[in-house]
Amino acid sequence: MTYLDMLRGRQEVLSLTNKSGGALAEGDVVIVDTTADDAITTTTDAGSTAVVGVAAETIANDAEGRVISAGYVQYITVDGATSRGNYLKTSTTVKTATPAATMEAGSFAIALSASVGAGQVSAILLPTQGASGDQGDQGDQGDQGDQGDQGGDQGDQGDQGDQGDQGAAGAQGDAGDQGATGDQGAAGDQGATGDQGATGDQGAAGAQGDAGDQGATGDQGAAGAQGDAGDQGATGDQGAAGAQGDAGDQGDQGDQGDPGGDQGYQGDQGDQGDQGDQGDQGDQGDQGDQGDQGDQGDAGPAYSSVLVLSGAGGWPSSTNGCGGPTQVEFVTNDVDLLVGEFDKTTEEYMQWNVAMPTTWDGGTITAHYIWTAAAGTATETAIWGLQGRSYADNEAIDQAWGSAVEVSDALLTVDYVHISAESAAITIGGTPAGGELVQLRCYRKAGTDTLDADARLIAVVVTYGLS
Repeated sequence: MTYLDMLRGRQEVLSLTNKSGGALAEGDVVIVDTTADDAITTTTDAGSTAVVGVAAETIANDAEGRVISAGYVQYITVDGATSRGNYLKTSTTVKTATPAATMEAGSFAIALSASVGAGQVSAILLPTQGASGDQGDQGDQGDQGDQGDQGGDQGDQGDQGDQGDQGAAGAQGDAGDQGATGDQGAAGDQGATGDQGATGDQGAAGAQGDAGDQGATGDQGAAGAQGDAGDQGATGDQGAAGAQGDAGDQGDQGDQGDPGGDQGYQGDQGDQGDQGDQGDQGDQGDQGDQGDQGDQGDAGPAYSSVLVLSGAGGWPSSTNGCGGPTQVEFVTNDVDLLVGEFDKTTEEYMQWNVAMPTTWDGGTITAHYIWTAAAGTATETAIWGLQGRSYADNEAIDQAWGSAVEVSDALLTVDYVHISAESAAITIGGTPAGGELVQLRCYRKAGTDTLDADARLIAVVVTYGLS
């Protein structure tokens, strides 16, 4: 006996409780049950967005069972004709999916096989998008930007009015020798004055000359451009006051009166221009609430593997055994095959036993058949079936087989390889578990199928799940 252990694919399998009110079968479409934790139910809503996945086995009501939620799934129940590549969403018929040519709201799978009517297809479950977390509350209001500089610089102070003429001096007392007077600077610096001689009695002060006109107040500087408002938060520090405008040019000094007479009164100081008003401070914004944490993404899918049961590695059953294994030569190129020969009128059997790996999940299996025929007419069909029994340590051998599942495949051309479709799920008899011995039995449904020739079995390819 030989077999080939090959990687099949990945699945995500969850253990959830059936709260639908009735039993679930393998391939039934289920959604989230919102009345209980870690639970599933069924729906008749078309295009439901609450799909969890597909039942991987029979699950009684209120019982816990396996549900495939992502990856490859062998069976999904559909309510009508389905093409490969159709998108699947929930149907108005309970526990079933309905096909669509394009992705629509609620699409949760893509069909990998076809169905001519209501039935079951294999598919890939699409990844479920995690629910978006609630919109996070607005972050803290940023600090207010510094207060913009006060409007433009203070206008220059008007020029100092010209000083009134010096009143005529009274009679000068005898003065000591007058130091030489420095040259009068032009409206610039006053020349240095020589030493003042002794001053005689002060004459009566002459009338105060009229004060020069107050220089016009410089124009108020244009207000600086308003900066973009930062996010309103804590009030920023008060901006420094704008720079004081340059002082107006000093008015030209009046002519120096003649020495002697009373000193004239100084003209009045011109008024300073008005200070511009400061703008109002804006209100501070409220602190936003923090957003909710988003849901955690789904875990990745699990694995499957295959066994290859060759015609060369099997043996005929003692009761109603098939012919062979028979060595058949295809003479043109000397190709030889060892095959099981199955009669066209009598139901015959071939058997294998396999020590299953400890990684087997103990669940159902599926199978497809590789075969040929030396005679017959195109479109005639051969029906193949498979059943099995699992044995643990210290368990009696002579016990009933599990239920058989059959697949029909049409003859295309004699002496050509034929590969059937994958079977429905096959339940192994006993209490299957990883590491147990499994006995498998294949048969041809002769007398019921229509192939008018012996069918030659080359191999049975069995797919099983991994834990």
